[in-house]
Amino acid sequence: MAKKKVELRKVFLPSDSIAFIAIGVGLVIAVVAPFDNLAVRLIGICIAILGGVALFMMVSPRLTDLQIITPVRPSSTPDITSRTIQDAKKRTQTFDPDAYRESFGQSEDEEQPFFDENQTALFDDVAAERSGTTNNDVPITPVELISDADSSVRIVGTRKSSGPAVPTLVSEARQAARRAQLQELTGRRTAEPPAASVPFTGDITEEIQLSDDVIIRPVRSAASSTPAASEAEVRDPQRQDATDAGGVLASAETPAAGESEPDVLDPIKSEPTVSEHIKVDDSDLLEGEFGDAYEVPADVQEAAAIPAPARETSRRSPSVSLSTFVNDSNEEDLASQEPRREFDYLLNRVLMVIRSATNARTAAFLWVNSERQELVVEAKITEAESEFTSQRKLPMGIDALSQIAREGRPEIITQISPSAEMELLPYYARAAGTVSFIGVPVYYGGNVVGILCADSKIEDAYSDITVGFFGQFTKLISGLVSSYTSKYDLMLASAKLEAIEHLRQALSEAPASVQNATRALFGTLIQHMDVSRIGLVSYDAAAGGWALTDARSAMDDNYRSLVGSGVDVRNTDVGSCITTASSVVLTNETASTRVVASEPPLEYGQFVAVPLRTSKECFGAVYLENLEASLSSQDVALAEALAEHVASLFEQLHQAQSLKGAALLDHATGVLNGNGFEMRIREEFARSVDYNIPLTVCMLHLDASRATPEQRMYALLHVLRLVKDQLRDYDVVARVGDEQIALGLIGYKLQEAQNWTETMRREVASSPVDVQGKRLSFTASIGIAQAEPRDTWDDLVAHAQAALDVSMRSGNKVTVFA
Repeated sequence: MAKKKVELRKVFLPSDSIAFIAIGVGLVIAVVAPFDNLAVRLIGICIAILGGVALFMMVSPRLTDLQIITPVRPSSTPDITSRTIQDAKKRTQTFDPDAYRESFGQSEDEEQPFFDENQTALFDDVAAERSGTTNNDVPITPVELISDADSSVRIVGTRKSSGPAVPTLVSEARQAARRAQLQELTGRRTAEPPAASVPFTGDITEEIQLSDDVIIRPVRSAASSTPAASEAEVRDPQRQDATDAGGVLASAETPAAGESEPDVLDPIKSEPTVSEHIKVDDSDLLEGEFGDAYEVPADVQEAAAIPAPARETSRRSPSVSLSTFVNDSNEEDLASQEPRREFDYLLNRVLMVIRSATNARTAAFLWVNSERQELVVEAKITEAESEFTSQRKLPMGIDALSQIAREGRPEIITQISPSAEMELLPYYARAAGTVSFIGVPVYYGGNVVGILCADSKIEDAYSDITVGFFGQFTKLISGLVSSYTSKYDLMLASAKLEAIEHLRQALSEAPASVQNATRALFGTLIQHMDVSRIGLVSYDAAAGGWALTDARSAMDDNYRSLVGSGVDVRNTDVGSCITTASSVVLTNETASTRVVASEPPLEYGQFVAVPLRTSKECFGAVYLENLEASLSSQDVALAEALAEHVASLFEQLHQAQSLKGAALLDHATGVLNGNGFEMRIREEFARSVDYNIPLTVCMLHLDASRATPEQRMYALLHVLRLVKDQLRDYDVVARVGDEQIALGLIGYKLQEAQNWTETMRREVASSPVDVQGKRLSFTASIGIAQAEPRDTWDDLVAHAQAALDVSMRSGNKVTVFA
C-alpha cells in the first residue's frame, strides 16, 4: 500500500513564519552563546521550545483535516455462493437467494433470542440445556457457541473452573492475555515493550485464555489446503464434498483444455494456511484489541480488501459541518411527530452512511410493489442529481432492479458498457457513466419489500464482502420498517379511538334518535377527513321504501333539496352498498348513478359508500364524496368504524321501538299504553253491544302552563292517582299521550259520566302538586262520548277526542259529544 503524500504547502502557511523565527532565534542563542554562560543557553532553548509548541498548535488542526479516513469494511466474506456471468455489455455476479435470505432475511420471529452466557448461573435449566449437561453430569466445553464474524477473534468454547468463581476485572484479563500472547507467540517478551519500528510477524496459532471462563483464538480467514481445513468447511459437509484436491470449490463440470470457462460458482476461495507476510507501511498497521500493532498477513489483506483498479480520484480532505452532528430542531420535531417522516429521516441517514463507507456515487432505497409491478423511489443520496430520474414510480421490466425484486437475490454488476447503462439502471433518466452496481433485496415478513442499491464510476468497486456489508443494513431497514409499521398502526388506532370518542360525546349531548345520530355522525366525519358531500340513506317506513334521510354539501347549498328523494337500491351505487352490506369505493370514471337520478355529476374525485350494518341487519348507508382528492384506505376504515357504531345505536332504537309496539303497559306510569287501551276498549265495546251495557269514553288532557316538562310529568302522575282512586277495578285507564289520559267507564250513562268528570276536573284544579319544594296548581280539559249501536269502537274514540279538542280551546272544561 502506497504511503500517504502530504503537500507541505497545505500544512504550513505564511502565518507560521513567526513560530519558525522563534525556533531559529532560540537555536542560534543556544548554540552561539558562550559555553560558560548557561543561563543564556537555557533561555535560547526555552525560546525554541515555545516556538515549536506554537508551531505544533497551529499545524495539528491542518494535519487532522488532511487525514484520509479509510472506510471500515467487513473483515470476513459472507458464506454465500455466487455465479458470475460475462457478456459483451457487463459482468454480473449473482448470489444464492436462499442463503442470503437465511443470513439477512430472517424475520423477527425466526431470530434466536439473545442469551448471555454470564447469566447461566441464574437459570440452571437453561444453562444445562445449552451446555449439554444435567445436574448430575460433568460440564462439557461447548464448541463454537458464539462466533463474531466482524471480529479478529472467535470464542470457541468456555471452560468451567474447578474452584469457586472469582470475578476478574476486564482490564486485568486483557493485560494477562496481552502478556500471554506476546510471550507465547514471539518468545522474546521482555520487561520493555518492543520498538514500534519492529513489526510483529509471529504466526498466531495458539489458543489464548482471556479469563477463567472464556478461551479465544484468532479467526482463520482462509480455507486450508491441508487436512486442517477451515472451520467453515468443516461445519458445511456439502461444501467440503465439493472441494477438489487443491481445496478450491469448483463447478459441477470442469472445462477441458482450450475451452472457455463456463459460469462458475464463486464461493469463498480457499487459500494457504501458512500466511505470507508482506512489509507494510506504519499507516497500514491494524491496532489489535489489546493495543498492539502487528503486521497484516497477506491472506487477511486479500480477504478484506475490495478489488479495485488504479484510483481515479485523489484523496481529499473531509469537509464536515456542525450540522452533521447536531440536528436541527425542526428535524427533531419532524422525526418525533409522524412515523412516515421519522422513517424517511432515519432511512436517509442509513444511505448517508452507506455512501460514505463504500465507493458509491449514488445510494438509494426503493419499495417493491408486487401487485402493481412497480418500483417506488423512497430515498436517495446521489452526486448525479441531474441524471437521476424525477419519476417516483418506475415500472418493473427486465432491468437489474426488477430482477432483484422478482428473484430476491443480491447482484453485483461490473464493467457496465455505456450502451447498457440505461437498460440496467432505470432510476437514471440519462447516461451517468456508471461502471459498477450493487443491489440487495430487503426482506420483511418473508417477502421482498424493497431494494437497497448503490453504484459507482469506479470499476470493480464492489465484491461479495460488500454484499455482506449491505446485508447488515438490510436487516436494519427491516427493523425500521417493522417499527414504522407498528407505530403507524398505533397512530391510526389512536385516531380511530379519538373519532369514536368524539362521536360518543356528540351522541350523549342529545336525546337518542335517528336524526340526532345522523347529525353526530356527519359532524365527526367532516371533522376527521376531507369531505365535499355527505349523505345518509335509510328506510322510510311511512313511504315504504329507501330514501335520502339527510345530505350536506360544502360546495352547493341546494344539495339539501334532495333530502326525502326515493333511492332505487337495485340500480344505484349506494343501493349496491346496502344490498351487499359492504363498502363501495368508486372513482368518477367508474361511478354511474350514485344515489338519486337528480344528483349533481361527479366530474372528478371519489365516491365512497359505507353500510350502517350490525351482525343482524343493515339499516342503510352513509356516503362520502371528495372532489379534490381520493380518500385513503385508513379514512374508509375510520368511516366503517363510525358507521358501525351508529348502526348499533340504530339497532337499539329499532329494538326499543319494537318492544314499545309490542308492550301493553306504559313503563313510566304503570297503566295501559295506547296498544293496551285499544285492546281493552275493543273488548268492552263488543260486550256493550252484546249485552246492551252503557260504555262511555273520557279523554283527559293537562292544560298548558309555564311548568317544565319534568314538573308536568309530576302533575300527570298526580292526576292518575286521583283518577284511580275514583275508578272501579274493571274500569279502563290508560296513557295515550305525553300528557293525555283515556278512561273507559263501563256501565256509566252519559249524564253519570258527565257528573263524574266534573267532580274530577274540580278536584284536579283544587289540589296543588308538590314538585321539588314548590306547590304548583294545574287544570285539565275533558271530552266525553258514549257508545251508540250504530257506531264502531273507532268512532267512539274519535268522538271523545273531538270533544276534548273543544274543551282544550277554553281550558279547564268538560265537553260532551252530541
